[in-house]
Amino acid sequence: MLAALLRALVAQDKPDLTGLLEQTFSRLRSVLGVELVVFAELEGGEARLVGAAGSPEVTALLPRERFPVSRLGFLGSQAWLREPYWIEVVSDDLPQPTVLQTALGEPVRSVAAVPLLLGPGRTGLIAALGLARSPVAAEDLSFMVRVGDPLRSLYRRYHGFEGELSEEERLRHIAALTGCPRVDLEADADPELLQAIGGTTLLRYRVYPLADLGEQRIRAAVSNPLDWRSLDDFESISGYRITERCLAPETRIRERLELCLEQLEQRASEPDVAPDELA
Repeated sequence: MLAALLRALVAQDKPDLTGLLEQTFSRLRSVLGVELVVFAELEGGEARLVGAAGSPEVTALLPRERFPVSRLGFLGSQAWLREPYWIEVVSDDLPQPTVLQTALGEPVRSVAAVPLLLGPGRTGLIAALGLARSPVAAEDLSFMVRVGDPLRSLYRRYHGFEGELSEEERLRHIAALTGCPRVDLEADADPELLQAIGGTTLLRYRVYPLADLGEQRIRAAVSNPLDWRSLDDFESISGYRITERCLAPETRIRERLELCLEQLEQRASEPDVAPDELA
């Protein structure tokens, strides 16, 4: 079940940022283990779903056009858009979020939501919806709050409220989502792994091998731990699994890889000196 970003709602095509948004929603749903995660934009009494992650059957039923905020049920009420919250939904107490209820096909039993100030007159809402078999836990709210600020920054840049997303901001966003530690790559790459995997593969996938953990497992720095497809391809081609992932800028990874590979090649080209020649 993959994330589905509703690209039709975005006028301009910005592939890099679109990819980050897709990975954000996919990561949220995976971590929370819920049926549906949505990111809604509310403005002037209307709402639209900027992005969503759920099964293809569910996301196919979500509206792709603007709709009245009232169709979000209590999620769209100003009383619920003041601060992050988690609730258990009892049908007798609260109206169900009707648009999302229709897509899910069964009652929502728990909700965690984080409101965001997106721009002039625009409010955003990240909401995770749990069913009886896959509830949202109260402790999940802290993770959603942590993701909220970088997601707000992504949105504002996407829609031109702020400048382009810098490399540092992109890394902060990914670090918030994954919890991967940042590394400066001052240490040289593992020379044995450089030889075993090969420079071509490492440069293609921007993987900086830091340590061999045994049993074909490695610690490595990558620029985007959320890029599952690329990392899966790397692991399939190299035969090594990256079980410990660190985070570093892509340009830094490339520069350090090129330097370490050059040094390795120079050492390999140096003639061996026989012991009797040193006498």
